[in-house]
Amino acid sequence: MMLLARVAAVAGLVLSMDASAGAQPAAIKLSWVVPVTNWGSIVLEKKDLMLNNGKTYNLEVTRFRGTSEALQGLASGDLNIADISTTGFAVAYENGVKDVSIIAGELEDGIPDYYSTEFLVRDSGSIRTVPDLKGKTIAVSARGSANYMLLVAMLRKNNIDERKDVNIVEAAAPTMGAMLKSGKVDLIAVTRPFSAQRGVREGNRVLFTAADAVGECQAIVWVAKKTFIEKNRAALIDFLADMRRVAHWFSDPANHAEVVKIAAKVTKMPEASWQDWLFTKADFYRDPNMMPNVAAMQANLDLMEKLEIIKDPINLSDTMDLSLVEAAMKRE
Repeated sequence: MMLLARVAAVAGLVLSMDASAGAQPAAIKLSWVVPVTNWGSIVLEKKDLMLNNGKTYNLEVTRFRGTSEALQGLASGDLNIADISTTGFAVAYENGVKDVSIIAGELEDGIPDYYSTEFLVRDSGSIRTVPDLKGKTIAVSARGSANYMLLVAMLRKNNIDERKDVNIVEAAAPTMGAMLKSGKVDLIAVTRPFSAQRGVREGNRVLFTAADAVGECQAIVWVAKKTFIEKNRAALIDFLADMRRVAHWFSDPANHAEVVKIAAKVTKMPEASWQDWLFTKADFYRDPNMMPNVAAMQANLDLMEKLEIIKDPINLSDTMDLSLVEAAMKRE
């Protein structure tokens, strides 16, 4: 009987090894919105650093137009990891999207000595201070977006009611520069890479920045469905370990020339468009370990409740799973 038990145990081990050897890599579909600014648009340009891609996971990247579309992709299964704004996540969470967890951080705003989202006015115009915005028209990417939260925070600081004292309109980022120049709007919210374009900067000046409005904030996070995380935990750790390797490479000043070439390649824009700022302190801060700024993010959520962008408080401990990125950080 003991011999039979040993034989059965060995047979079971062999079968387990065979099943593991034949296991297919997990499919990981990652979204991106803004070229170069979001990791999904450039990560596959450094496949040589993604040592587990094609082994324990297969990475696909897809462009989505924004947070709501990406969350729909998660719900339908067309997407596994969505890069979305913290603000968009909070609004979705309050509206019942509670089966997802924040697993990593992508982009931070308002970090000292780094670039911060800018709010521009015409240099020749009459708007010299924030109180001068009363009665004016302001363009943001969308109500409930990150730049909308920043705008509302700054207006409230200056005793301006965004519902009564100004006219807020939604506009696509690439069109905002022309809208300001033509006088259709009086203030625009611009971020990288759009704010680096000559047509956006000429004749305009910064009225205030995200740092002025709220200080530090976790602008973009990665979220995934909890069921997907549990089913693919090992593959996701491998993926985040590879992403950490890629992020460190892009952040290394020694690689700046090649980074600029990659940006020019994926956008078909001249290298000069990226040379002076991309992945420098004139750009947004990206934690190369993919770790989100938890303290800043909780402060952002608390501010959203105070500004009545969301109705109820959100505790990050209920919405976050950092065990994956923590495990990835322990890898070589």
